[in-house]
Amino acid sequence: MNTSASNLLISNQSTAKIRMNLLATPLASIFGSGFLVILPVLATATGNGMGIAIIVVTSLAYAVGTAIRFNIQHAEPIIEKGQNTLVSSLDRISDVSISVAYIISITLYLQILSSFLLAGFNLTSQLFQDISTTIVIVSIVIVALTRGLGTLNFLETWSLMTTLALVVVIILGFIQYDLASIQQGVQSIPTPTASWWEMATVVGGALIVVQGFETPRFLGNSYDAGLRVWSSRWSQVVSSTIYIAFVFLAIPLIPELGGQYADNLLIKLVTYTAIPFLSAGVVSAALLSQFSAAVADTIATQGNVTEVSQKRIHPKLIYLSIGILAIILTWSADTFEILALASKAFAFYYFLQCLIALIIAPNNLYRLGFSAIGVAMLFIVLFAKPVG
Repeated sequence: MNTSASNLLISNQSTAKIRMNLLATPLASIFGSGFLVILPVLATATGNGMGIAIIVVTSLAYAVGTAIRFNIQHAEPIIEKGQNTLVSSLDRISDVSISVAYIISITLYLQILSSFLLAGFNLTSQLFQDISTTIVIVSIVIVALTRGLGTLNFLETWSLMTTLALVVVIILGFIQYDLASIQQGVQSIPTPTASWWEMATVVGGALIVVQGFETPRFLGNSYDAGLRVWSSRWSQVVSSTIYIAFVFLAIPLIPELGGQYADNLLIKLVTYTAIPFLSAGVVSAALLSQFSAAVADTIATQGNVTEVSQKRIHPKLIYLSIGILAIILTWSADTFEILALASKAFAFYYFLQCLIALIIAPNNLYRLGFSAIGVAMLFIVLFAKPVG
């Protein structure tokens, strides 16, 4: 092989590695909690319509992703050059809003962690869950104040690989159950008595389960716009495909639960498959993925607040504040309430990003699209509510 061909091969391998590393960031965030809680939310809200619901949620998220990717390519240069005061102001407000959203999501991740951990010991009390969540929050803050959370960054890759592997195994288990149930007849999921409006408000409150595709927006110091757009788009294509398959294949198993849909429903659901030790795998993956996602969002929040405050607030004070706010939220709401609140917070950030895209849109077709997406996000901010 000549030198130029060899250099080209090395270059292509290097580019592929960069793409895969960059793709891991949004995927880890999207799968952080979504696959653990999406089934109880959709089953409670929509019954047999949960397949349609997951298509709606993922499609809406992809539409929002187009606005985020548009801003990566077109808004960032304008903001960097200070060419539009309104756009720059909205961008600063959105930075603050997503910091708040991250704090809420940190609490959500750790609530889910505690729920799955305690389920392994048959402890379902909200009091035990709140105590467990508080202990983990305090532990993260102590590590942040003493050693720095950068020492835990390696968890992101491991948690993503573990989670994806587990999702594949669960899907195989669901397929095995579904094939057997076809011969016996598939039962129906109890139909919710809620109106279409109530269903829409609950499904809107589940937007957080597909959140994460916006993370490349904050990696501009490390990657160019083209790579970040690529990672955002493909993270949504991959995750949406998996989520849709996951939900549709789970539908025949849902009637086994008799209408009891706890936030750790997945643990019980996998016991109906023929794959041994799958429940233990779900618990292990839940612990790793939720802890990793919480650490990642804590680091992101600290970075955002530091940037917004122009480094006037010390990182240790930021970490301490994050911990205090997360503990307050832990004792103020349950998992599904926090999930809906997190969806509202991220929807507000997405709404601001749609406004930015709307302002700089090149034609009326773009303006119409971004306006429609923005209205959908505003609906979630105003009306989304938790299950139950």
